[in-house]
This record gives sequence, structure tokens and C-alpha cells, in this order.
Amino acid sequence: GNTFHDIGMLWGARLASPTGIFAANNAVPNDNVQRHLIFMTDGETNANSASMSAYGFPWYDRLQTDPASPPTTSQLNTLNNERFVALCEAVKNKNITLWVVSYGAGIDTATNDRLRNCATDASKFFQYTPGVSLTQQFKQIAGQIAALRLTT
Repeated sequence: GNTFHDIGMLWGARLASPTGIFAANNAVPNDNVQRHLIFMTDGETNANSASMSAYGFPWYDRLQTDPASPPTTSQLNTLNNERFVALCEAVKNKNITLWVVSYGAGIDTATNDRLRNCATDASKFFQYTPGVSLTQQFKQIAGQIAALRLTT
């Protein structure tokens, strides 16, 4: 529960962006640097109006919805998904290769389609397959990235 794809993508984008709030940490002396962001999730969007989120308590604070009425879970999930899609495009527009790993079992088709479309292309999307470990999937990703250097 309480899965917020948009917030995870937002922080990944902030950390990887060459022009964002961490630009000083991302400065490079030349243009030969490839940026890769790996987004992982174990589930579907699952907002809860009574639970704390990055936007406060949606039921009480109503920072994302009409302040005149309490938000529904459906409204919150839709907002989260719309922000996630917009953030995926923003990341790709920064020339950051976007990899998406969906490793939760039983994720619905609409969510997996949204996650697949988020990735830079279909070859950058990995979906949970019984018997295939995350280690195997990360080895596949690493094999496609030249001169891999991980940073935090």
C-alpha cells in the first residue's frame, strides 16, 4: 500500500538531472557522460487519503484536490499516475536513459503499460517473471551500459 510512483520518479529525476537542484554534484567536464535512471516498483499506485504523503494528509490538507470536498482514492491515484507520466517524459527530455523494473507479482495491465511507456523504449522495461531474479535483470541492464559507474 501507499505506493507513489510520482514521488519516486521525481526524486530520481532530481538526483540525476544535470540542471536541477543537485546540478553542482552532476557537473561533468565534457558531453561524453550518459545518464541512466533505474526506476523500480513493487506495485500499483495506491494512494490513501487518510495516510501521510508528500502532499500532507490528502483528506485534511486537500493540496491536490478541490478543498470543498474530501478526495477519493481514485482521484488521488489518477493524479499520481498523471504526474508520473509527465515526469517520465521530463526525464527522457533531459537525455537521461530511463529503465523501469516492475517486480511485483499481480500488477494490473494498465499499470504495467504505464510503466513500459515510461521507459526510454520497450527494451528498457523489465517485468517480473517467476524464476528470474532481480540480479539477473540488473546484469542485463549493466550489460547494455558502457563504462558503468554507479553513484548515489
